[in-house]
Amino acid sequence: MLISHKHKFVTIDMPKTGTRSLRTTLDGAGVVDVLGEPYNSNSALKQHATIQDCIEGFRERGWDIDEYYKYTVVRNPWDRYFSFYTYYKMKAEEFLSGGSEELNDLQIKQGKLAVELFDNKTNTQILRHLIYGQPEQLFYLQDNKHNIPFNRIALFENLSKEFESFCKDVNIHHVELGHENKSNEGRLDKGDVFAQEIVDMIAEKEKWVIDEFGYNYI
Repeated sequence: MLISHKHKFVTIDMPKTGTRSLRTTLDGAGVVDVLGEPYNSNSALKQHATIQDCIEGFRERGWDIDEYYKYTVVRNPWDRYFSFYTYYKMKAEEFLSGGSEELNDLQIKQGKLAVELFDNKTNTQILRHLIYGQPEQLFYLQDNKHNIPFNRIALFENLSKEFESFCKDVNIHHVELGHENKSNEGRLDKGDVFAQEIVDMIAEKEKWVIDEFGYNYI
């Protein structure tokens, strides 16, 4: 979650939708006043806050969220869960490689959890755990009245052009989206790790985003 009071925008940043790139680019451009607290924070205005969290955080601070342009990104859900898989696989491999002395306490905790996730598990067991453990994308986008109060819902698959449109909408000039936090997805394909059970689980869980944006597995 990023807030700019000057440019009057707030972003709702769900995991694995290019959030690191967005955060690095906009913060680096000097247009962000509030960076979300770490994801494990109790703050309503945390890194991966939902729109309802954000509404409550604005209300607590006396800010009027209706005055702010609301932006978010959605992603093909099968690709998104595959990105979770490759991210945690990379974290487990990095932790086991012996570099933990350079990590902070949170990174060490994440590394240990990643190792545990992959320890003696099949790909299907790992993916089941990831799917059960993550809210569906709609969870981030609905307020408590089931409204989806966004000015722009961008597609990850067209992120650079979507970001250009966002910048025009909020009057940010000459900023190009950087690319951060790439995992080792290139070494694997979804078909290498997705059983039909997993394909079907994701289809059921993420029905809203699939129907709304026409996503499919292939």
